[in-house]
Amino acid sequence: MPCKNAAIQVQIQNPDSHQLKKISILLGLWLSCSIVSAQDRKSSWTDSIFQTLSVSEKIGQLFMIPASAYLSEAEVTALANEVKSYHVGGLYITRGGPRSLTHVLNRLQGITRIPLLVGINAAYGLGQTMDSTVRFLKPMALGAIQNDSLIYHLGETIALQMKMLGLHINFIPPSDVYQRELVYEDYFGDNEQQVAAKSESLIRGLQDHGVLGCEKQPPKKQIGFQGLAFAEIPEPRNGEIKQKKGETEVSAFLAGKDVLIAFEDPGTAIKKIQKIVKKNAALMAQLNEHVKKILAAKYEVGLAKNRFVETNNLVSRLNSPEVTLFRYGLAESAVTVVRNVSFSIPVRSLVENHLTAISIGQSTQNEFNHYLAKYAPIQKIAVHAASDTLGLEARVRTSNIIIVGIFPKAAFFQSQIIPFIRSLASRKEVILCYFGNPLGIKDFENFPTVMAGYTDDELIQEIAAQVIFGGVASQGVLPVTVSGSLSQGSGISTPTFDRLSYSLPEAAGMDSRTLEQIKLVADEAIGQGAFPGCHILVARNKKVVYEQSFGSLTYENKVPVTDTTLFDLASVTKVSATLQTVMFMYEKGLIDINKKASVYLPELRTSNKEDLIIKDILTHQAGLWPFLPFWTETIKDSVQWHEYYNKTENPGYPFPVAAHLFASKVMKDSLWNWIIKARIREKIGRAPYDYKYSDMGFYILQHLAEKILNQPMQDFLAQNLYGPLGAYTTGYQPLRRFPAAQIAPTEDDKLFRKSLLIGYVHDQGAAMHGGIAGHAGLFSTANDLAKLAEMWLQKGSYGGHRYFNPETIELFTRKQYENSRRGLGWDKPNSPIDTNGPTSFYASPQTFGHTGFTGIGIWIDPEFNLVFIFLSNRVYPDMNNNKISNANIRPRIQDIVYRSIFNYCANHN
Repeated sequence: MPCKNAAIQVQIQNPDSHQLKKISILLGLWLSCSIVSAQDRKSSWTDSIFQTLSVSEKIGQLFMIPASAYLSEAEVTALANEVKSYHVGGLYITRGGPRSLTHVLNRLQGITRIPLLVGINAAYGLGQTMDSTVRFLKPMALGAIQNDSLIYHLGETIALQMKMLGLHINFIPPSDVYQRELVYEDYFGDNEQQVAAKSESLIRGLQDHGVLGCEKQPPKKQIGFQGLAFAEIPEPRNGEIKQKKGETEVSAFLAGKDVLIAFEDPGTAIKKIQKIVKKNAALMAQLNEHVKKILAAKYEVGLAKNRFVETNNLVSRLNSPEVTLFRYGLAESAVTVVRNVSFSIPVRSLVENHLTAISIGQSTQNEFNHYLAKYAPIQKIAVHAASDTLGLEARVRTSNIIIVGIFPKAAFFQSQIIPFIRSLASRKEVILCYFGNPLGIKDFENFPTVMAGYTDDELIQEIAAQVIFGGVASQGVLPVTVSGSLSQGSGISTPTFDRLSYSLPEAAGMDSRTLEQIKLVADEAIGQGAFPGCHILVARNKKVVYEQSFGSLTYENKVPVTDTTLFDLASVTKVSATLQTVMFMYEKGLIDINKKASVYLPELRTSNKEDLIIKDILTHQAGLWPFLPFWTETIKDSVQWHEYYNKTENPGYPFPVAAHLFASKVMKDSLWNWIIKARIREKIGRAPYDYKYSDMGFYILQHLAEKILNQPMQDFLAQNLYGPLGAYTTGYQPLRRFPAAQIAPTEDDKLFRKSLLIGYVHDQGAAMHGGIAGHAGLFSTANDLAKLAEMWLQKGSYGGHRYFNPETIELFTRKQYENSRRGLGWDKPNSPIDTNGPTSFYASPQTFGHTGFTGIGIWIDPEFNLVFIFLSNRVYPDMNNNKISNANIRPRIQDIVYRSIFNYCANHN
């Protein structure tokens, strides 16, 4: 039975004049809650306790005293003495953490004859009052959620968490409609019916699961209320008229309040109440009625059976993955697209549009920008005052989409920047995201694209960014009427756009706690020097559900790896770059992979490579030598020949090889001639070559692609693949686009380039090509590499665009020969009987991917709809460091990923 929205009017007798007068309790907050009707067992327990109470003990039951869990042992002892001396009935928790709170409560519950009723302010989660616990969304954001069953589930979730901590009463805000002068976040909205429905759902969720939900009410007239009535009586503030000690509590008792939350020593008040009830039989009867109601409430919350709290794994249980996922779901349901006249949301093209994010009232380092940048390159600008807008239009001149995030601190100068934003919107496409009081949207009600987040909670920011790019659909509606055109209940549903979203493992059927074991393996690897740092990403069912960085860029300088760190992908270049051009040419009918490469490259016809078939090159069984150190041809007596290298870049030496080292413009022709003349493996008779992994074939395939496409391969990929995908960090020569500090160093090369390599490709042959080669040279973050992987997993489609036909993806990722595990370009798992493969033992036969010499791995498993990416710089500072392979680090971590799926399934059957 939900709490009644009852009005309360207090009648207090003046002890001096004995005349009744209507007054409001000083600074009082009136609370009301309902209790389920008494049953026989409840009556029996209540009566058995009641019969043993003295008058002073009965009066003590009326009092709920404030208690912080942040107390020294001496302070806990003092509190225990107060509880015991005054026989207080309950505690009002003001702050604390789970461990400290349970320590205090278990001690106090152990010394009291009658169990304590414990209350807390936790309308939107224990995190409202306590540390190390979850804070859900505040009421205004919850008011934007259309599905009230989620609000009921919120009450249920909070109730179950409270019971874990031995808490019994949740003091929640009033179920009043929002008025303009009030703190907007504390109200569900301004529609009476909607507010009542959400309040009822929240309270029912609490009370159905053993917690009393009590609404804070302003002083009003009480009409037919049968539940417990609370009065909060804080200490007077400086400058306020102070009543005689205990008088306010007496007044509240006379007014019919059941429970008195007293912030001062209750001793005096107890004595005064005791004095008046002994002289007045009616007041004694009133006291008895109050006490029986309080005891009945204690029975209802389970205190008759157990008053103590189980402390094992308490923080873990309170912050369970299910709770975290539920909080995520609330945020997804709350973010509101208010206007979308031009259908700007979701943003479709990532090539034609140049984007700028302007954060008003916030620095550029915020979660909104962080997640926007996961989808597309974003110029970031912060505005902290109206003066910061001067000259700003020039900075956004080349951007055609401006994403304006307005944060709560902007309220202090919003009126001053309205002209600037309106001017911007008159010439640019502006997506306005409002992270404060939704009434502030009135200044922008005619903008074509407006979103409401209601709060600057980081999760709301994250979801809002995903809505803009179609990773998540918008579902919320306005909880208040902003203007004539933006009324309560209005909101626009926007679609997802086939792009990755960012969520939690449980959202994709994976177990978070199992995935936590990845840290143990990563820390082990870093501790034994397998690599200084790594970044690991897991995506399943189109959701990135695990993305963690470990360690540092180097062992010496502890600059941490982050999700924006670029790594040298080494041989993953083969499948992420060159193979993509081959698939494109195959699909367009430009090449036949069953024909000889010399059909398309006549210069091979007079060489030992005349009969190399493209399919055999792709499967590494064309007879090519695994690796040839061409760089030694350009070095004499450990000195780089000037014919090939120069220390400064100029038209004659345009290709960057390392810092202060550039290759001659004739280098590529020389390399191609060396490749043509390079030896091949010997074989007996006409038998086909067996499998032997080789870089050499991808030199040839790059040359073939650039000839047929009539375009440098890096330009083709940027224009036709990486750009449209939004994989803007993926590409060659990263130093032309990103600072060196964002790139993981690789080897301290003491033989060829004689320098530490940061942003220059590790592979020597690729370096001689200026960092652009078919077999190596690509750099990327894990996030952008995941977009490629997801496109392959979705059989050639991503973000509303089809890059390849499903049949092409299926052909190239399929195992080609019985005696080899390889696909066309792709690596595959070993057979189940061979445990020394590159993947997890659990990987399905459909899995495809590749590893890289620098400590890289990418694997896509269609059977599990799974992407696994591992990036590290294991060759820092020495490429002969093989600890990553010796300890089987990558497959072991991938094992954990699969076990997280199996464990989730086992726990949710």
